[in-house]
Amino acid sequence: MKLLVRAFQWLQYYMSSLNIGRPELSNNDIELLKNLNLCVERYPVPRLYIDTDKLIDHLGIPYVDKNHYHQIALNSEDGLKELEEYYSKFQPKQLSEIFLNNSDSNLKNINDYPSWYFANRMPWSTKQRVSRCGDIHKDINAHFGPVNSVFAQSEWLRLKRASQSIVKNGYKPWLFPDGFIRGFIVCSKNKYVFIVTSGKHRAASLCNKYKKIRVRFDWDDYIPIVSKEKTDDLPQVASGLYTKEETQALINRYVSLVE
Repeated sequence: MKLLVRAFQWLQYYMSSLNIGRPELSNNDIELLKNLNLCVERYPVPRLYIDTDKLIDHLGIPYVDKNHYHQIALNSEDGLKELEEYYSKFQPKQLSEIFLNNSDSNLKNINDYPSWYFANRMPWSTKQRVSRCGDIHKDINAHFGPVNSVFAQSEWLRLKRASQSIVKNGYKPWLFPDGFIRGFIVCSKNKYVFIVTSGKHRAASLCNKYKKIRVRFDWDDYIPIVSKEKTDDLPQVASGLYTKEETQALINRYVSLVE
């Protein structure tokens, strides 16, 4: 019965992945991937085989970094306490505090968005994401704190379960509906990182066991490949929300983390 359920779930995932409205990788995207020495598997959905040390979280912290708050929790005798302490201390007021370390940045003048929430308006966010993303209550935000005790415990349980599952069963994303780590590439010349948008608990856990993994692009909310050399093409640069200089500073910050 479990096998039948898994088969049905995978079939659902496969069919949903064939979304006709999903944009295809452009010839320019393919060329960028080749320049990064990345080969894309295009069927049934575009997937990449990447080094785990390229996996970066929303805050720009590599998942392999022992100072990542998930890694600290996983290697602690009291992981829940570590997460609660992290969330209690890290509470940025604006994006520039996180990414540019510059309180005078023009980013603080961007209005009408929750500045503590990463995904709402970044240079590479699609127009659809910007228009539909609402103000998420701060007590349940997974990155910036503070969070309530119930949410902190939920985060710890998810992290612990992901780690235990990977230790026991390995990373087998094809067995689960949308089981792949998802995100997008940020690159400059021949250097890149992969920003994880879905599967952050798995990303932290599998970095302790794997050197390379397969990942998927997040087609819903971001363009698949963000290139510093093509900054003007990014949705929220074209809209005027971000300047070219601010955007390139963000890209430099991300890419420098894996040098």
